[in-house]
Amino acid sequence: MRNPSVSIAKGIAIILMVMAHARCGIWWQHYINMFHMPLFFFMSGYCFKETYLVDTKGFVTKKIKGIWWPFVKWQLIFLLLHNVFFALNIYNGEYGFRGEVSHAYGISETLKNAFYIVTTMSHGEQLLGGFWFLKSLFVGLLFFYFATKLTIYIGKKEEKYSLDFIVGGMLLAATLLFGFIGREIPFWGIGVREFMASFLIWSGYMYAKYEFKFDGRWWLIVAAALLVAVGTEFWQCSMLSLKFGLIVPYIITALLGSLMVFGISQCISVHDNWLERFLVFVGDNTLDILTWHFLSFKLLSLLLICLYGLPIERLAEFPVIEEFAYQGWWVLYLVVGVAVALGVSVVKMRVKQTYNNRLL
Repeated sequence: MRNPSVSIAKGIAIILMVMAHARCGIWWQHYINMFHMPLFFFMSGYCFKETYLVDTKGFVTKKIKGIWWPFVKWQLIFLLLHNVFFALNIYNGEYGFRGEVSHAYGISETLKNAFYIVTTMSHGEQLLGGFWFLKSLFVGLLFFYFATKLTIYIGKKEEKYSLDFIVGGMLLAATLLFGFIGREIPFWGIGVREFMASFLIWSGYMYAKYEFKFDGRWWLIVAAALLVAVGTEFWQCSMLSLKFGLIVPYIITALLGSLMVFGISQCISVHDNWLERFLVFVGDNTLDILTWHFLSFKLLSLLLICLYGLPIERLAEFPVIEEFAYQGWWVLYLVVGVAVALGVSVVKMRVKQTYNNRLL
């Protein structure tokens, strides 16, 4: 039976992601970054089916189709459109992300980027900047899966049983090791972020296995929210800025924030109302939001350029035109970023439905 609270939690998390990217306020951005992406890794582990432990081919094939292929497909499409975006000032040589500007690609650079997109899930397009998550999810799931398989094999050989915590210890140790040395696996670009993802996946798996629930315990949800605020003040971090000394504090805050959101989602899921249905729909279409929200932001940036007579080159400011976002325009950036992407989801669903009806 489907658990709607999972989709609701993902829906809340993806809205928070767009909200942070829309520049809702520096402190709130830091607060959201403490847990919103870890929650997706946590939920992936929560949904892990143990039947896959005896079907390695099925598991790997499913992850290739569900994670690697969408990454490669959309990155290659946006790569082919790179020069079109450059001609439209969505990219240019004057503005970008924190001083990182762009340029038109030649054939050799396009082929080079395509090679790395396919082989290492790297060298992606700025407009798909959030796709780092897909690489970390894909690699993290593989680490979690094969660490679990290896531990089960060793445990059977030595006639041991409960080995769940050994898996978690292995993944945490690897996270700390790569955080300490500050290096990545050559060519693949796999490092502390992917091992952190695997540990968070394991945490979600354990949460589901031992059936601990936050729903109905509002004092736990409030306490978790306050502790995340404490973390935001004293060990502000994110999945993109992991440092060795912050790994353990960040894990604690990330898990508390994930449990907070999941607890809220479990409370919402018991009510069949518009909010529950909306968040389920959002949660079921997180990939579309991840794919399209940065490009959708450009629509509002273009409007601001027209309203305030700004140079068209500022369209390339990424992800938003911050001076206006911090004045309150972030609300509309958020609405546009979510609404346009969901519009894409609706169109895809209707096209698919029409196609299926014709087949019948």
